[in-house]
Amino acid sequence: MPSATVREVVGVSSEYPRDLFDTGSGAVREVFDCCSGSSRRTTEAHPRQYRSCPEPVPKRTRSAPEGHPNSTRRNGLVFYRFFDVLKAGIKYRCSKDVVLFTQPLRKIVEVPLMYRECTVSVRGVYRKGTGDLLRSYWRPTTDLLNACSSGVDQRHSNSRGIVGVEAMTNKVTLCLTGLLCFMLFNLSDAWAQSAESRTAEGQIEIKPLQIGDTIPEEVWNMPLQTVKHGRETKEIRLADYRGKVIILDYWATWCKSCINAMPKMHRLAIAYPDDVILLPVTHESTAVVKKFLEVTASKQIKSLEGIFHTVVDGNMLKDIVPHQTLPHIAIINGEGVLEQITKPPYLSEEVLGQIVEKQDYYIPTYRASLDTTLLSPTFNDIRQYEPYYYSTVTGCVDGFMFPHGKLRDTLAGIQKGHYINFPILQLFNTANPTGLALLPSRRLFLMDNPIALEYHYKRNPHYNDRRFSYSYEYVLPLSIDPDEVRQRMWNDLNMFTGYRAQIVKMEIPCLVLKEVRDDYKIERSDDTTKMMYVLNGITQERVPRDFGRSKDGFLSYMRGVTVKGMVWNLNRMTEGSLPFIIDETGIDHNINIGFPDNIFDCDALIETLRKQGISAVIEKRNLDMFVIADKSVGDVELKDMPIKLTKIGYVMGKEVGDE
Repeated sequence: MPSATVREVVGVSSEYPRDLFDTGSGAVREVFDCCSGSSRRTTEAHPRQYRSCPEPVPKRTRSAPEGHPNSTRRNGLVFYRFFDVLKAGIKYRCSKDVVLFTQPLRKIVEVPLMYRECTVSVRGVYRKGTGDLLRSYWRPTTDLLNACSSGVDQRHSNSRGIVGVEAMTNKVTLCLTGLLCFMLFNLSDAWAQSAESRTAEGQIEIKPLQIGDTIPEEVWNMPLQTVKHGRETKEIRLADYRGKVIILDYWATWCKSCINAMPKMHRLAIAYPDDVILLPVTHESTAVVKKFLEVTASKQIKSLEGIFHTVVDGNMLKDIVPHQTLPHIAIINGEGVLEQITKPPYLSEEVLGQIVEKQDYYIPTYRASLDTTLLSPTFNDIRQYEPYYYSTVTGCVDGFMFPHGKLRDTLAGIQKGHYINFPILQLFNTANPTGLALLPSRRLFLMDNPIALEYHYKRNPHYNDRRFSYSYEYVLPLSIDPDEVRQRMWNDLNMFTGYRAQIVKMEIPCLVLKEVRDDYKIERSDDTTKMMYVLNGITQERVPRDFGRSKDGFLSYMRGVTVKGMVWNLNRMTEGSLPFIIDETGIDHNINIGFPDNIFDCDALIETLRKQGISAVIEKRNLDMFVIADKSVGDVELKDMPIKLTKIGYVMGKEVGDE
């Protein structure tokens, strides 16, 4: 029961203890249920002037139970507490201004704390409540309320041994202020020293540039270290070429696409010797680039001997034109403005000439990835009641290389995928991932110009991606399983690309490797032998090296491989093709094996393998074949059709040359 003393001071008779304090936040009452008898005794022990805070407090805070929701008046009951939580959940789900599962549950009842004595008293009794809670809910006012709060703080600090919030705040603020001044003084001194060291080292801080930005003078005069093909080093500056069109060609020693594009980029620059300068740029060190130029067997790099030079340690130039993928080029025009950022395939001699002559030109904006969908609704002002489902086939999309990806959106109930600018053979292989469409010995072309579809640069260096590459995209319900998605893709490609593909059982000649002969012993490699594949004296790795012949005199050979690994590599050679090879030797350990100088001479290969203990014979096997045609072809036609194996695959009875 409330005491008579407090009833006289407050002038309110209530059966609830919180009337003794006139107010108290809903948040504190929810946590502590209500103020305890200990709290009441503590407050009553205060001088009267600290307990009576009449008119400055709003009326709604003085009428205790009536001024708060029923949930706060009855929170002592378990049932009501449970029902309040349920209501909070319902209100959240029914709200129109929040997104399901992405926003935290809002506070349903927000009643600010008006009296600090209530909060401080409860903290003094229960030793609970944080400064964050206090600062979040207390609204500082003037007049008697502030005096009352300060008195209660001081009284409780002395009687309970609790540091008042104001005292704590002042002390913390003083400490933080001193620490901040100390840090700022030392940081400014350290930054000044750092600036001196950066200046001494020639390092410059420059913001990344956008198309249309003028190149800063600091960039023009920044020293750049270069390495020439003869491994000579030289220091240059961009200012040495001011007034010319400068092409910064970003590359790396491990990037095959970069190296493959270099002859083209040099040809473009040579076409305008007085107006254009090409500067390859790599972030790699001088030592790495020198070693690469010394050991590389790249035909592209060797073809540039005498004219190739590159900027090394080019992180500053990389930061000026940020990029995530290689190859990448940036073009600075004759006025010293960043003209364009793009990829080598989009720069042609015609476009470069237009840049030199300050004419209009077309280079698509480069996009590294597809963050949305190729297709989008035309009418964005109408309500959508169900998701859009579709699949589409388009031609080559400018501005993209070949991004691809899949996404399952369970919230929207859709799955979507895209394959942008893929060769038609790769798209068919995606729809039917058996790998047959990519193996020359397992695919058959029934058309007049089959080499046009071959996209590998070693088999067809003149592949026209804008003519023979396609893009595929789908947005489908989640209920469709992956096999159905691939089947739909297969059907769409057959319907809309103008090509007809099918998987057909055909009897084709195969090179079958039998058991090891008894009178020969195959060379077994030990566990320490590093796996190596050398073709025509050149290692088949990311950075090819010229290794020459093996100790046994083989120009092409493998070391430390299994027979299955050897077969896998031979079936996927890009310089030519062999009949499909099948392993039936039963050998499960690593071997060292050599091949004839012309590895694509089937008879010579059979004889060389025989001398090393592996019996190889030509046998016809009934295998699945990927057949692609520019018109529908029946099984009867395939049965009697003469076919011949070429470097791109089987064709209709004739050899396909380099044309």
